Amino acid sequence: MAKDSKSAFEYMNEMSIDNYLKCPICTDPFLDPVSTPCKHTFCRQCILAWLERRQTSCPSCREELSKKDLTSISVIFIHGMLNEIQVKCTLCGETNLQRGNFQNHINNLCPKADVSCSINSDMSCSWIGSRDQLEIHQSECKIYQSKLMKEINCVKDQRSEILTVDRRENLVNELTNPRELELEEYITRSTDWAIELAERLMTNSDMSIVVEQAIVRKKCSILILKGNHIDASGALILAKTLSNNMSLIRLELQCNRIGDRGVDYLADALTVNKCLKVLDLRDNNITHEGARHLANMLKKNQTLTSLSLSSNHIDDRGVRVLADALIDNMSLRRLCLFQNQSISDWSIESLINMMRYNQSLEELILQTNKLSWWSMILLRFALLTKANFTLIM
Repeated sequence: MAKDSKSAFEYMNEMSIDNYLKCPICTDPFLDPVSTPCKHTFCRQCILAWLERRQTSCPSCREELSKKDLTSISVIFIHGMLNEIQVKCTLCGETNLQRGNFQNHINNLCPKADVSCSINSDMSCSWIGSRDQLEIHQSECKIYQSKLMKEINCVKDQRSEILTVDRRENLVNELTNPRELELEEYITRSTDWAIELAERLMTNSDMSIVVEQAIVRKKCSILILKGNHIDASGALILAKTLSNNMSLIRLELQCNRIGDRGVDYLADALTVNKCLKVLDLRDNNITHEGARHLANMLKKNQTLTSLSLSSNHIDDRGVRVLADALIDNMSLRRLCLFQNQSISDWSIESLINMMRYNQSLEELILQTNKLSWWSMILLRFALLTKANFTLIM
């Protein structure tokens, strides 16, 4: 990250961050990385600042270089690793935040971030203060209360025009639920291509609104549902839409309660889905049964490129079925099994066979498990037969 950028976070345990994720100019993890024709990578802001100082060569190898030679890095797993770097918020002191979700923390969660009193931009209340004071202010703000009631009444009027008489009585109750109104309005205001709904305390009952507003109407490409209270029932609502969806390419469900049954629903949908490329199921109480459902899906799905199963309860049985399924899979490029602490040496043969025969996988993450040092050596030997392959243990 460029040194002159004003950031509200600091990196945690920066010495543990791999050097290949750091910019040679600023020595921080890449921010908006770009590559050069000579195969070097820099933060966009760093290399542009370098070239604007009338430098005409690459900082690393001194080959001739200009702005038009720079190319954005589009490799999904590189951005994934950068987004997963742990940071600390310098405003509220919260730790173990992922850098990729930090802006959401500032925009929606940080109690010390500055916010304004507003439903939308045309409100005239000039109050600005920390988020932990917002609710107190809005409870006393006449401008806010007046605008809120106008918004509710406006939505009621618009929807009543298209509903039959026998549904209107139920609609009144629905529209007076401020939580549902807030969720619909938030999705409506979000960009069409990316909907961020992380850590909003959503439950299964909210999934119908999310599907209708974010996936069906806005046709979003990225949907982030991290850190809510979604279980198998909510996964079923998502799965019914995923089977024939042609817009969503990234779905983040980490830190929910999906479980093996919810994975079964999602895997069935992804067997026929031809669009989704990135699926994040970290920390969802998934066992070898859920891994089996995903393995069956991977035997048929040829679209998914990244699958994250970190911090679950997958053991050797789950690893073996996943590895066997990936022998013939031609699309998956990144598999993350970090912090599945029941993975042991009983998985090693299947993992080696997968690395030997699979032609698409580029990155395998196996940190924090029960693999012995000898198994790690065997995996390193298997790595010698693979070009452009990253193995993290």
